[in-house]
Order: sequence, then structure tokens, then C-alpha cells
Amino acid sequence: MLQYLKITVAVLAFGLVPFTLHGQSNCTLTLKGKVVDAKVGDGLPVAALYLREADAVTTTEDDGTFSFENLCSGIEYHLEVHYLGYLEHHEDLTFFQDTTVIVKLREQEKVLTEISVVGAQVEEHTLEQANRLGAVQLRETRGQALGKMLEGVNGVRSLQSGPSVFKPVIHGLHSNRILIYQNDIRLEGQQWGTEHAPEIDPFQAERVAVLKGAPAVRYGAEAIGGVVVIDPPALPDEAGWEGEVSLQGQDNGRMGTASGQVSRGSSRWEGFGWRLQGTVKRAGDFQAPKYLLPNTGLAEASVSGAMGITKPGWTGEVFASHYTSKMAILRSAHIGNLTDLEAALQADTPFYLQPFTYELDNPRQSITHDLVKVDVELPMTARGGWDIIYGWQRNHRQEYDRRRGDRNDRPAMDMELYTNTLDVHYHHPRHEFWKGTLGFTGLWKVNDNLPGTGVTPLIPAYRAGRGSFFAMEQYITEHWEAEVGVRYDEHFLRVLRFTSRGDLIRPQYNFRNPSATIGGLYKVTPQLSVRSILASAWRPPDVSELYSEGLHHGAASLELGDSTLQSEQAFKWLTTLSWTGKRARLEVDAYWQRI
Repeated sequence: MLQYLKITVAVLAFGLVPFTLHGQSNCTLTLKGKVVDAKVGDGLPVAALYLREADAVTTTEDDGTFSFENLCSGIEYHLEVHYLGYLEHHEDLTFFQDTTVIVKLREQEKVLTEISVVGAQVEEHTLEQANRLGAVQLRETRGQALGKMLEGVNGVRSLQSGPSVFKPVIHGLHSNRILIYQNDIRLEGQQWGTEHAPEIDPFQAERVAVLKGAPAVRYGAEAIGGVVVIDPPALPDEAGWEGEVSLQGQDNGRMGTASGQVSRGSSRWEGFGWRLQGTVKRAGDFQAPKYLLPNTGLAEASVSGAMGITKPGWTGEVFASHYTSKMAILRSAHIGNLTDLEAALQADTPFYLQPFTYELDNPRQSITHDLVKVDVELPMTARGGWDIIYGWQRNHRQEYDRRRGDRNDRPAMDMELYTNTLDVHYHHPRHEFWKGTLGFTGLWKVNDNLPGTGVTPLIPAYRAGRGSFFAMEQYITEHWEAEVGVRYDEHFLRVLRFTSRGDLIRPQYNFRNPSATIGGLYKVTPQLSVRSILASAWRPPDVSELYSEGLHHGAASLELGDSTLQSEQAFKWLTTLSWTGKRARLEVDAYWQRI
């Protein structure tokens, strides 16, 4: 077969030529040689050679070697060498004994005519009722807060507690009843306040999905309302540079945003790539229709970086991000008593007005969020595949109130939260129509109140841990899909607080609960599908609900917890009809939920 291929290549390169031998008595010499790449020196197999005066053709072996025999002494021969992707080689040779030569070919640079490859995306069946923001929607809304961006998803609204503070609301639920995953890491911050916006830079996202089917089995407790999944762009695994710069402006607040990212695939280490991204945002006082809103500006900045390598048997990635936000709170919203509150509600304009400024005065908030992720993935083999993800987070929240003297520069709330998470997922080999996942999740949180505020902490220090196991199995055919999943969570909480007499007490809680989901999908036509999911979820009470005691400055409210609260149990039934046409998409959700 190989000999046939060589003959074919030679014939295609030079045409049919007769093989003749010179009838001279000294025509017994041999010309041997090797055809190599001029740059790296590797032999080139099946290169075509033509020795014109001998009317002889041949091709190189796998290592690039060749030979011509029965050549005559003293005759000048013209040698031609052809190889696809390389420049032709021409050489004149005259020899009087057996000779060996090295032929070096140089790569040929060609600019090909532009072509277009058009294909259709194959829609994968999924019971995780995922609604995604497309690339166009992301580009149109990236300058907005995450909660505002998600309003483009069916069934999602936002809770707004200021000109720039938006929290996502899924099927009427928000805050601690919704989980946010950033780059496969569960975002851990002080999300119990209505004015506590998610600490995420939307410019990091290439894909944003909202899961509304109470997906607690896969993502864990507190996913009662749903889950928001935010993924950055994939790291490049081929050599080359890529970059993007985005500049945005907004007249209200005279806000400006600048963001950029650059990524590169290595030419030295195959499969290695890295990415850097950063964003800055600045806004002054926002404007209502008839008056200015004093002290409502903001200043945000974020930077993130990732590097990873993709190999045939495994992939690894390290990701880190740093996010800071300073946000002023409308001064007129802070009311000292009920009489002032009633007067403010009846007034045509706020009590406190001032000219436009970029200054961020008290009351205000300052938030810093750091995240580090290490991810190792072992692709599917005959024995299955593994995902191992470790995450570390630090969330530092400071809230400043209007205070007298030098105390105005001291935060009235200063909280620091450290979180460690470990996720281990095993995907068993697919058997005909079956595929499934087993998983373990571990979590440990340490929350402390930093000294120096001069105020009794609104929320006490605490330690929290969680261990979870889950199993999911799917049955998938061309038109049908069924899924069943179970999960068990064990939640530990220890609170460190002082009594009114100054005694340190350590109340301890243990919450445990199972979760389950079962559902099915039927694809009526390639465009029309119906899915229905019945799921349970649960949520342990947050420390803020158990032990809040005092003034919450950011919300200007007095809060008092209840230490006798028990776990929250939820049941949800969601049915969705989806139709996708060439130019339009229709989705109808019907859900029933009991908490």
C-alpha cells in the first residue's frame, strides 16, 4: 500500500515519464540523500523527486531518505524536489562516485482565499431549566449591574435599593434564597442585606445562565429560588494573541466605564494559555426626573487573571480575581424617627440637596472581594471522568454612618468573611442512554467583626461548615429525557457572641436535610419541547436571621433576630413550554412553590 502511495505521488507530481538507463559502462553510481525541513531538520516523508537527465522519479521514505541508482559518472543531472506546503527545490549535480546529499526545503507561505464555514448548533437536552444571555445581550448590558443584566431572562426581575444597587429576583425570591456561581465557585459574601449587591464584575462573563428549576441537588442548599451561573471565556489552547477593549458612558451620574482583556496561547508549551482582565467604573450623583440625588455615586475596580494547560489526559487551571466597590448611600434615606419618615414620604423633594459631585460621603459602603480557584479535570475515559475544584474567598465589608467628630472616618460595621470550598465530582461512563454524576462538597466559613468600630456588632462572629453528597442520573434519547437526583447536606454553625452582661457564649446548631428532584422532557419537534420538574430544596437560617441585634446602617433599619428559627423547606413544581424558531423564541413558565 505504501509503495502504491509513493508511485501515485510521484506520478501526480511529474506525470508519466519513461525509465531509461544510459548505456555506458560506468553508469553504476548511486545518489543517496535525505529531504528535511530547513528550519527544524526533521525528515519529510513522501516528498517527490525527479532526476531529469535520468528520467527517474522516486519518493522519500518515512524518515525522508531517498536513492537513485545506475547513474553515470561525469554527467550533470538536474534534481527537482516537490513537497506540499514547501517551496520547490532545484539543484544541479555532477559526481564521479557514489554521493550523498541533504536537501533542505523551506516552508511556503500562502494566503488562501477567505472561506465561510456555516453550521447548525446541536441543542443538548437538559432538564436544568437554563435561560442564557446571548453574546449580543451581554454586550448591550455589560455596563449595568448583574441584577439589572438578568432582567432580560424570562422569570427574572431585580430588587433595586439605590440607583446602582440591583439584586436578582428569580420567581419572587432573592438574596439568601438564590445561589450565584462565579467560574464554578459558589460566591460567598454578606448577601443578607437588600442593599448588598453581588460582588461581581459583569465584564468577566462570556456566558450567563439562570437555572430556575430549584436545582438544589446539583448546586446545594439555599438554591430555593434558583442559581445564576457566570462563566468567563475559555483559555486559549493554541498559539496567538487576543484582546478586547470596551468603553462605555452614561449621562445619568456622568458615569464612565473602561474594561479590557488580553489573552495568549503559548507557542512554546502546547496547550498552555493565560488571560488578564480589568475594569474600572466611576459615577457621581444620579439624577431623578426633577432633582438631583445627593450622595449616590460609586467607584468600582476589578482585576482577574487565569492560566491553564490542556493535555490529552487532563486539564488544569488557576484563576484569581480582586474586586472593590465604594458606594455612597442617599443621605436623605437615613431617617432618625417615624415622624421624619412620614414627613420624607410626603415631601416633594429630599430634605438634603446639593450640587453634583463625584465625592462619596457618609453614609457609604466599602466592599472588597478576593477569589482564588484551582481546577483539575480528568476527561472521560472507559473508567469515567473527574472534576476537582478548590476555592478560597475573602469578603471584607465596611459600612460608614454619619457620626460626630473623628468617628465619621471609622466604619460602623467592619466584617471579614473567609471561605474555603472543595468540590469533587465523578462522572461515570455513559452506558447507551444513561449518564450520571456523583459528587461531594465541603465548605468552611469563618466570619469575624474587626475591632475599632465603637459599635456593638450587628451580627456576631461565627464559624460554619457543611458537608454534602449528591447523585444524579439521566436517561437521554432522541426525543425523551428523564432525570432523578438526591442530595444530603449536613450544616454546622457555631456563634460567638456576648450577652448584655458581657459574657461570651457559643450557641451551636446542626442542621441536616435531604433534597431531591425528578423530572422529564419531551421534544415534540426539533423546535418545540415540554419539560416538567418536581423538586425539593431547603435552607438553614442565616446568622443575620438568628442573631441580628441593632442598627443596620446600610438599610437604615433596626433589626432583631430570632434564635429559635428552624430550617426552611421548599417544594417546587415547574412546567415549561419552549418553542424556538428562526427569528423568534417563545417560552411559557408555570410554577407552584410552597415554602
